[in-house]
Amino acid sequence: MAVKTGGIPGNRQKSVPLAGLEVTVAERAEAPLIGALGGVIGKIAAEMQRDHGVDLHLGVSVEALEGDAAGHVRRARLSDKTTIDVDVVAEVADSTGNAGNRTALIR
Repeated sequence: MAVKTGGIPGNRQKSVPLAGLEVTVAERAEAPLIGALGGVIGKIAAEMQRDHGVDLHLGVSVEALEGDAAGHVRRARLSDKTTIDVDVVAEVADSTGNAGNRTALIR
């Protein structure tokens, strides 16, 4: 499953690995929350996510979603050319209504 998220990083994503699912987060910024709270808190947020099993990719975004013949999403291609296998895509905007700055890819 791929979940595009905003807001406090890791709140949604860090609970998913506990359910036995793999999570990869693609974050456009160099750290989560860096725009709102700066680099120090961003680094702490990144460590918290990684501590909960999230595979965090910083400075990248999702360029494309690829599907199978039945029309189901199966892969996400990141701007660094990494390809991640996924099952479902859902988008969640941040508190200002912006979306697309981070994407959690869950399998």
